[in-house]
Order: sequence, then structure tokens, then C-alpha cells
Amino acid sequence: MTLKQLKTRVKVRLDNLVGDFMEVYDGKAGTNATFPYLVFKFPNASNPARKQVHRRMEIDFWDNSADDSNILDGADIVKNGKYVDDILSVVGLDFSTQDETEGFYSCWWEFEGEIPDTETDISRIQQRYVFKID
Repeated sequence: MTLKQLKTRVKVRLDNLVGDFMEVYDGKAGTNATFPYLVFKFPNASNPARKQVHRRMEIDFWDNSADDSNILDGADIVKNGKYVDDILSVVGLDFSTQDETEGFYSCWWEFEGEIPDTETDISRIQQRYVFKID
């Protein structure tokens, strides 16, 4: 699976998880982005000669409110999944897998925490995930 294919599939998953209350951007949000939003990126490369490739993905959740509940909720949904009437409707990224219809990979959560920002009215949460691509 190429990086472009992986990014496309991850963007669809993230849109399905949080798209109803948060915009999802690949790599960088535009200057006219509406808060709250998230930005995901794959900052490191892996050795393409290996059969199994590991890639790290970072997600930054941003909001310009003193109340950071929107981005905390978004981070929780991305990690654990989206529930509708107590039924899991979209699987979260932690311990998720994809089958042959979307390309083979497994994914797990590695880090989550608040990231200080120089702007006092900006809140940011970061998550990191590891993808193993077969």
C-alpha cells in the first residue's frame, strides 16, 4: 500500500468518526479553517524493502475555545470509535485493522497528551498511532 492510499483511507475513517462536528485536514489546515478541527500527518518514512512497513501518524486536534471538551471528545472518538445509541457504528483507530477491501494494515495508539501553545486561547491535543502495513 502506498502512502497516498493509506492517507486516503485514513482520511475517510477520520471523516466518518468526527466529520459531523470537526473538519479533518491532511497535513495542514488552511488559513480559513473553522475550529475545532484536526490535522493528521505521517512524518516519518519506512524502509520500503521490508515486507512489513511501520509508519507513525500524528493527529493534532485544535480549538480556539477555553473549553477544550470538543477536542477531547474528538480525540476519544478517534481512539475508541463512534457510538450511536450505544452501538459501535465506526471503529476507532486503537487496535483497528483493515481488510483486503481497504488494504491490509493494523493500527494502535501510542501517545496522547495536551500540547502547550504560545497562543493562550488555543487548545491542542496530540495523538500518535503506529500503523503496521502488510
